[in-house]
Amino acid sequence: MTEDIITGLSYDNRLFVIARNSTFAYKGQSPDIRAVGRELGVRYVAEGSIRPIGERLRITAQLIETATGTHIWADRIDRPLAEIFDLMDEVVNGLVMALCSSLGVAEGNRAATGPAKGFTGLGAMRAGREQLSVTAHSRNEGVSGKTGPPGNRD
Repeated sequence: MTEDIITGLSYDNRLFVIARNSTFAYKGQSPDIRAVGRELGVRYVAEGSIRPIGERLRITAQLIETATGTHIWADRIDRPLAEIFDLMDEVVNGLVMALCSSLGVAEGNRAATGPAKGFTGLGAMRAGREQLSVTAHSRNEGVSGKTGPPGNRD
């Protein structure tokens, strides 16, 4: 089921999804989610479990922010075991939709808290505009020999 969830999440090109081999390195362990985030270079980790209970399956899933270890979303699904592949498809599709939706909300909340540390996009934009202005002004002087905006050269 893990591989199906990874495949489902990979369909959304907005997501950076780690290869299954990297994720399976943590199977059976209980590592610190913050360390996992640093090691894999990811902001979020999806984790869960599948447990058979009689003729039913209980599936739990969580989406965790790696910087803080905070749960963003969690769900528990109980279904009859009758048709295992239909059950897996239903659960995987539901989880992928819920995870993508929760990631969108989480990223929106993260963006609303302000710019990322060290982000200087506005400063870079202003410097670029200034450089374009100086370059355009230099070109205009080279063509006409006069300074000032193009419309005021009499």
